[in-house]
Amino acid sequence: MATLAILAVSVLGCNSEKRKQAAARAAEYTPQGNAQLLGRELAQIVDRVMAYRSAHRGQLPASLRLAGIDSLTPVFSREYVRQGDEPLITIRFRNLTGRQVAACRGTNMVLEDAMLHAGRFEVTCDLTDGGSTTFTIEPPPPPPKKDD
Repeated sequence: MATLAILAVSVLGCNSEKRKQAAARAAEYTPQGNAQLLGRELAQIVDRVMAYRSAHRGQLPASLRLAGIDSLTPVFSREYVRQGDEPLITIRFRNLTGRQVAACRGTNMVLEDAMLHAGRFEVTCDLTDGGSTTFTIEPPPPPPKKDD
């Protein structure tokens, strides 16, 4: 009987986890979900560019490749230009099917904003139907706790 109860609880837990995963996948195709994906990628690339700057006496890399970053991934294309002494990074979806947001951009201010606002920062994004808007990117959820 105890084995049956444990099995029932684990099945419910699996179904709950599957529902969470399905909801997360569905959310990726909302404007906010699109912006979340682009914004988190943007923050990672800005962080790596700024790490390069720290390791090279305040000099920004001449290109993403010089910083050891690929400009293309299966999901994103990444663009980098210098805006004075600051990096301007643009992250674009390579495939816009089902997307409402095409690209987001930001400077090293995304890192500062994230530090000042508990992981939240704002990015400006281009919409697939034209125009642009600002989205607030939320911090990623904490990793699941492992049972000890």
